[in-house]
Amino acid sequence: MVSKAFKTLSLTEMKQNIKTALFSLGIVLCLCACKKDYTEVESPSFDVAVDSTTYSVGNPITFHFSGTADVITFFSGAPGSQYKFKDRTTVEGTPQMQFTSYRQFGATGATADTTLKLMISTNFRNVFDVENLKAATWTDISDRARFSTGTDNTPSGVINLTDFNKRDSPVYIAFKYHDFKSAVSQRTWTIKNILVQNKLADSTLATVVTSASINWGALDVLNNTKVWSFNTTQIQMAGGAIGTDDNEDWIISQPLFFNRTARAVGVSIRSNPTAVLTDYTFAGYSSPGTYTVSFEAINASKWDNKQVVKEITITVR
Repeated sequence: MVSKAFKTLSLTEMKQNIKTALFSLGIVLCLCACKKDYTEVESPSFDVAVDSTTYSVGNPITFHFSGTADVITFFSGAPGSQYKFKDRTTVEGTPQMQFTSYRQFGATGATADTTLKLMISTNFRNVFDVENLKAATWTDISDRARFSTGTDNTPSGVINLTDFNKRDSPVYIAFKYHDFKSAVSQRTWTIKNILVQNKLADSTLATVVTSASINWGALDVLNNTKVWSFNTTQIQMAGGAIGTDDNEDWIISQPLFFNRTARAVGVSIRSNPTAVLTDYTFAGYSSPGTYTVSFEAINASKWDNKQVVKEITITVR
């Protein structure tokens, strides 16, 4: 006769086994419930029409919808709102910069001076002290720009920065101010309308940064009583009065990546599946041209989503 030995479980072991069994049962029930709740999402039955495909600048355009979709997003086809670029984050092109300047005070004369210089670096470490400033290699590109000799908002012209364009490598743009103690007041310089763009092969312009979006860091080298000030519309270096000591100050941009760009952005015109949407009126285009209007229609659940894209070509005269 064969005898079998059975292990007597302790109360703690019995409780642990019960917990394990209940946990396993919970997973099974959850999976069953999930399988029961799952329903396949249908593709949106959505279409769009327009009264005309030719409009004048500034004319509103009304689009008419048939069918429905849970979510509808409108892309006008204008720069920054082109559906084909909604996932684009990098571009290849010719980087260029422009700005306006205003020189005030100091010695009179109609010729440009050297109190303000436009500088650029590809190896500044983004550490704002004199040691790191001097350790970086800075190239003076002032001769590529036109500076004010006393007229406000003097345009710099388009400054080509191709020779500093390295893929996914940071570039720092700076303005260096250096004026001296003398019998006349020091210069005041105001810089506005900063715009850095990438000119693409099709001649469209992808914005890298503007006066409103650029971040600056100011660095004092000589005479900390006068330093750069900046906001979202301008940067300014106000020099001292007659007899003010020599002054050197830099204002340096955030690291810029010339080949990076913002994704194209659409306008959500329907996000509530229960709302009825039969048409949508767009305010119109500010410039003549040919635009591809895109409507991205999506049906979605927590399990799945399906989309269709409807496009119409609009000519603006």
